Order: sequence, then C-alpha cells, then structure tokens
Amino acid sequence: MKTNKLEIEEKYVSFDTAKLLNEKGYDNCLNDIWYDKDGIKFHKYHYDISNDYRVRQNQAVYQCPTLQIANDWLQIKHNLHVSVTPSFGEYETMPGGYFEDTFEGWVVTIYNISNCNVVYYKKNSYFMTHESGFDFGIKYCLENLI
Repeated sequence: MKTNKLEIEEKYVSFDTAKLLNEKGYDNCLNDIWYDKDGIKFHKYHYDISNDYRVRQNQAVYQCPTLQIANDWLQIKHNLHVSVTPSFGEYETMPGGYFEDTFEGWVVTIYNISNCNVVYYKKNSYFMTHESGFDFGIKYCLENLI
C-alpha cells in the first residue's frame, strides 16, 4: 500500500563543525549521534559514553548535534543566530518582455541578537543546499566570532 507520508530526515553538523563545537564548549547531549576520531557517525544508544570502547582506548569522540540544536546553542550561549534564506534573481524571458524569478541558491546571514547587528553577510555567495549553508554559518561563528 502506497502512502503519501512525508519523511523528514534530521540533518547533522559536519565532522569538522562537530570538532569545533566540542572545542568551544558544546556539551548538550540531546541526541544519540557521535563522530569517532575518523569522522564516522555512531549511535551511543543511551549509555554512558565514557564506557564506549573508543573512549576507553583514549580515542577522541565528538558530539554530533543537529544543525538546529547547534544553531540554538549559538543563540543561547553566544547571542548569535545563523539564518539561511533562498536568493532569487531575475531574468528577462523575451526582449522587452516580462521578468521571471530564478533560484540562485541559499544565502547565509549571521546576526548578533544582543545588539541586532548583522555580523556576516556576503552578497552573491550562494550554497546549493540549505544544510550546507547552515553548516557553513555555524562553522564561521565558531572559527571567527567565538
């Protein structure tokens, strides 16, 4: 039987971003996904991570939050908000004719919410996916603003 159920998949930060988050003090274990030292995701299945064989062998492991949880952490701890919005350009379909919008990509803007200032925006800098824009914005905050 065919269903029209929409399946939404959680999107996680990249391995490099997860490492930076952990270096900057992220410690909000709300999900079960971690990266090992080689960037491989694994589930911790609700057990004490200190008992994991990777940790017992002194291997580095990194919490792997979703993009949304990482953005929420930036807001709460550092007053930074990453916004990813679509950008549309116009093109003329016929000489002297009408204009039509075309999707150009995703644009990242970073705000300091404590003083309502834009701290990052780069015109004509597009990302092909919403997720890659969010990961870039989070990583930019961690490398340049914290």
